[in-house]
Amino acid sequence: MDLNSFQLSGLLYLGSGIVIIPSIIKNFNNFYKDKDVAKDENTSKKIFFGG
Repeated sequence: MDLNSFQLSGLLYLGSGIVIIPSIIKNFNNFYKDKDVAKDENTSKKIFFGG
């Protein structure tokens, strides 16, 4: 199989993205579950509306 440098780098970046993205999504969801931002109205107003 003959790959030029652009094709090889593209495959490497694609493979790393497939490995890393699920862990990023999992950590992002866990962060908001731990903070309970959606349940606390006062906190959400301070964070999202600056008040």
